Amino acid sequence: MASFFRRLAMHASLVRAVPRLRFPKVGRPYPVIPRFETGALPAQIGISDAMIRRIVAAWRLNVPEQPEDTIWGRFADMNRAFVTALGQGDTAALREMLGAMLANHLTAGMSYGFSPDNEFRQRLRKGFSSRDYFRCKLSDYILAFAEALAVKPAWSNHQTSPEDYVAELKADPAPLIAAIEAACGLSLEAPPDGTPSVAWFGAKPYNLDSIRHAYPVVLMRQIGVGGDEPILEIGGGFGNVARYFAMAGYRDYTIIDLPIVTALQAAYLAAALGEDRVVLDGEEDNAAEKGRVRIVAASRKADLAPRYRAVLNMDSLPEIPAAEAAAYVELIRDRADLFLSINQEARRAHRAGGPAQNSVPELVAAAGGFTRLRRSPNWMDQGYVEELYETVGGEDRQS
Repeated sequence: MASFFRRLAMHASLVRAVPRLRFPKVGRPYPVIPRFETGALPAQIGISDAMIRRIVAAWRLNVPEQPEDTIWGRFADMNRAFVTALGQGDTAALREMLGAMLANHLTAGMSYGFSPDNEFRQRLRKGFSSRDYFRCKLSDYILAFAEALAVKPAWSNHQTSPEDYVAELKADPAPLIAAIEAACGLSLEAPPDGTPSVAWFGAKPYNLDSIRHAYPVVLMRQIGVGGDEPILEIGGGFGNVARYFAMAGYRDYTIIDLPIVTALQAAYLAAALGEDRVVLDGEEDNAAEKGRVRIVAASRKADLAPRYRAVLNMDSLPEIPAAEAAAYVELIRDRADLFLSINQEARRAHRAGGPAQNSVPELVAAAGGFTRLRRSPNWMDQGYVEELYETVGGEDRQS
């Protein structure tokens, strides 16, 4: 009888949790919300005024414009104050905005956090608070990463009882994070810069970005790309993926992105790795010799190296203008041996009557010159696909 009532209570909790069972990009249902401590680290950006002036100088070398009728054009318009501060070289204003880049519009679509001020509105609109979403998604990333590394068995809704499943969701994540860090040889602790939203496990702060952005390093190792081989990342977010590659010992890493985003990447990587580990447009170009990250604005594609062992694109090509995406795919075909894509394929239009997002398989097919080596669901994000392509003649070019 006691077992019957436990199961009845479990099913009742599932019914109450219906609004939480389908989260954007969460890979498993959450009939309960993990209850761990969350908050935000103090606002800061650990870089000098000289580094900010370097960022401004690189910005001025490029044409910081993007057509307004695109998602990135609207992003630049939303951050007009930052663009103005760059143009004026306003060091104080830039420091203040960069110090909160992970908690304001500067990293919209690139970073995941929560906004406590909006929790009531979020609760009314979606049935859960943004802080609760953060807890569920962070738990999901930790469990997914552990399953991807086989430090935890993958769960099965056919073989797992509801009681065991809920117990797994409620378990302390700290031991699992330690196992993940040991398996991949990387610290997943969130850096303090940019005001990240975090949860504390074992007195250390972690967040969605600090978990998710380490995963591409694991994939790159699996496909056999070594630390001294050149890698190009197209669309580097706020620079956290590049930070992990640098931490993992990759010494020849380049990001290419829109000018406004390269400014964010430069600040974040300078704070996280050290100002001497970042090379910007117009600066000395011996980054690979010293294990630095090179950051190149999209308007300076001609400055890229003639060949890369691998190109990485994560959460980017579907959302940029179609012509620009096609140009990048042709660049990959002509200059790289391998192409690793981690992207969604929803083909959603961001506004009524607007163009649909791009599809990486369609872009690759239209460009020609690629052979798909692998395609599978992405471990970390529901609805995302990871694909590995080899360019025709890529191995011959390498030899």
